[in-house]
Amino acid sequence: MEITKSLVQTESCDENLKAFEAEFLVDRLEELEKISLDSLDFDSLKAIGHKWKGFSKPYGFNCLAELGIELENNAKEKDEEGVRLTLESVRSYLRLKKESLSL
Repeated sequence: MEITKSLVQTESCDENLKAFEAEFLVDRLEELEKISLDSLDFDSLKAIGHKWKGFSKPYGFNCLAELGIELENNAKEKDEEGVRLTLESVRSYLRLKKESLSL
């Protein structure tokens, strides 16, 4: 999945959750920082991917939901390289999302 600034800018948050959009981003950034690339815990990564897949879209984080699917699948397969690449995409995506929210 190629994540571009224009793609990120097309995402929209449910009006009822708009007040929590920035907090959602901060929480995901903190969550991402806690993931250790030195010793990958595939069960935890699978759970994180599943969580992202399930609740990101209402907050306007559609790409994160898709990346959550990738992360969950890579973790199920114990694909270290896939996990690392997906996490790098998540990092890039969250950086662009932060810029688009002017935080």
